[in-house]
Amino acid sequence: TATVNLDVVRPNLTDLAVSIDSRHAVKVHREITSLVAVRNNGPATASSVVMTATIVSTDARTVSVTATQGTCNVWYTDVVYCVVGALAAGETATVTIVSRADVEGRFISTAIVENEAWWLHQVDPDPSNNSQQTKTQVIETGSPMTTTTSQQRIPVNFSAYVPCANDFVFLDGT
Repeated sequence: TATVNLDVVRPNLTDLAVSIDSRHAVKVHREITSLVAVRNNGPATASSVVMTATIVSTDARTVSVTATQGTCNVWYTDVVYCVVGALAAGETATVTIVSRADVEGRFISTAIVENEAWWLHQVDPDPSNNSQQTKTQVIETGSPMTTTTSQQRIPVNFSAYVPCANDFVFLDGT
């Protein structure tokens, strides 16, 4: 006869989600602001939330990072690592990343969120919403995104009645 004692551990479900948003096109040498929202959809509190954002571009660099909660560091000018900390169910923290691309091309930002509290048996039931990517096209000044004004004169034929004092004057010209 053998006796077996089992401890059943029920995981704490913490459905973390991340979204990232930035402009679709920007001119060279201009700042690109990316807003990263880190959310805990619950039902339990997530104890140790971290967010990593990477920037893939030719000659791009992170200018500044601010967070509504936690602390962030920039590694190698293109990786942002934020320790958000605890997020209660339904709570959202926002990270604002300002970057700059100095050459024309595609600027790709990817954000990933994780809960590092594995020792507390916190499990994410839906890992499909733990990462997101956004793309920004960096274009040269004068490219199609830019509007230009032409100074060329174009002849126009017209006729009009223009009010003048108590009368109307008929104008006809080119």
